[in-house]
Amino acid sequence: MKKSVFTLILITLACLALVSCASASSAKSEAAPVTEATVTSLEELVVAAKTVAANGTITLANDVTWNSVYTGSAPLEVRFSKKGITFDLGGHTIEGVATGALRFFGDFTIQNGKITGLGDSYVLLINSVNSTSGIDYAEATRENHKVNVNNLTLVEGGIRAELSTIKINDCDVQNSGQSGNSNCLYFVGCWATVTGGKLNQTAETVDTISRTNCVYCSGTSTIQLSGIVLEGTKRLNAYKNTVAYKITDCGDYVTTTPEVV
Repeated sequence: MKKSVFTLILITLACLALVSCASASSAKSEAAPVTEATVTSLEELVVAAKTVAANGTITLANDVTWNSVYTGSAPLEVRFSKKGITFDLGGHTIEGVATGALRFFGDFTIQNGKITGLGDSYVLLINSVNSTSGIDYAEATRENHKVNVNNLTLVEGGIRAELSTIKINDCDVQNSGQSGNSNCLYFVGCWATVTGGKLNQTAETVDTISRTNCVYCSGTSTIQLSGIVLEGTKRLNAYKNTVAYKITDCGDYVTTTPEVV
């Protein structure tokens, strides 16, 4: 009898040891989430955007020269898989971005640096459903896409944002183009708040209503502009009557759609 009890105890202890080892192994395999990452190229940024945890930070460690392999028809797409990730340029520059070739998707913040284009272009596209690989229209809502753009300087290129709740704070945007890619800011179906900074559209020839604007909007958008310096054409325009503007302390501006401004 004693021998049977002793054997049973040994078997029980062995089982407990196995369970303990399995738990330890499982804990080891579940690595702690990555909350911070440093990248030296845009290709590394694409990978980090998929692996960094919600509310984490990705920091650019150096200046980056645009890779000509990425074009408007074959863009570089940065898709943040978790909400609230911050991409901090760390004061560095992304230089020579091709028109429409740099696209960000998700709920994120981009800040503290400089992006330069080649002229007559949008150098930063945000939640653009015109992407070659596209995004799910069911997910493309302003509530799902909360975007902050802080302390960025854009030279020879503007920002195009779609279907987002977007806040642009203290940014300096300059665009000299005269084509359909020539606005400093272009909002499509956005709730947008732009505060501080400067918008300078320097086209020599003022073109149609949808071009050469400091701000242009289409879709059902609500736009609040506050404390911005408007230079160059000083134009604020919109497509038909789909946009509500609220303008505070932005000085003189020009519009050819006064019914919506």
